[in-house]
Amino acid sequence: GVMGDLEPEKQVTSHELCVVIEALAETQEQADSICSVTRSTMLHYGYEGRIATAGNLALPFSPSDIRVGQAFGFGVYHLMRIDDQSIFKTEIRNIGEVQK
Repeated sequence: GVMGDLEPEKQVTSHELCVVIEALAETQEQADSICSVTRSTMLHYGYEGRIATAGNLALPFSPSDIRVGQAFGFGVYHLMRIDDQSIFKTEIRNIGEVQK
């Protein structure tokens, strides 16, 4: 499989992928349009070896598009002078190598 030794299924003949579309925009109508176009495009997207046009997705939510209200951005005060990056916890983990 694509995940190499980390692949739980050793005899993989297909894969599924979960994609959750989150659309943020200035207005709810713009976010609705972005979400709708993206969902529709992914649902009927053509790919090599495709044998059916019924749709590529199984939708995890009903209704498929859910309005959740305003979203707020968060930013670190970026004008603060620091001598090094020690104020931020950094952790790097090598899980495995991606096979190509």
